[in-house]
Amino acid sequence: SERDSYEDIFSVVIQEIGEVRPINKTQIFILKQHFNDDEFYVREAARSALWQIDHEPKTDQQKAEYYLAYQDYNSLVEMGDAATPTLLKELESQEPQDRMYAVGTLGEIASEDSVEPLIFLLDDPDHGVREATTEALIKMKEMAIPRLLISLKNGNISLHQSILGLLKGMEWKPE
Repeated sequence: SERDSYEDIFSVVIQEIGEVRPINKTQIFILKQHFNDDEFYVREAARSALWQIDHEPKTDQQKAEYYLAYQDYNSLVEMGDAATPTLLKELESQEPQDRMYAVGTLGEIASEDSVEPLIFLLDDPDHGVREATTEALIKMKEMAIPRLLISLKNGNISLHQSILGLLKGMEWKPE
């Protein structure tokens, strides 16, 4: 399709930017601008090109994006709460696999900030994402239960069944 052709061509262009020598700040700036592109292949090409020019990430956000690009989830977990903002942004990806990996990593980090966004993913259109979300929230049981109960009272009707099933899986009993 025309869209696939665009992605392929743009990915190659981004990759080529990473191969230009000598390296300059403009190259790095252009590649970083495409780290969060809507198109998966463009994001991956930009991250790969930056890797080729051996750019060392400096800020926590850059490190988290770098580890995310290379699916280095152990390093993201080691970063802990510092990786959470980047992983939360990844939950908005159009690619179910991106969301699934972000959810799993957030479950391992168990950040207070990730509970609410994860609850909404219980209604994700992708079954794998919903399963990963359930597992992540179970790992975060102590933090998740109070928010699940609030969401049950105030939340979206379509989430009720998912939340009730999750609470049952957590063996939660009303006091």
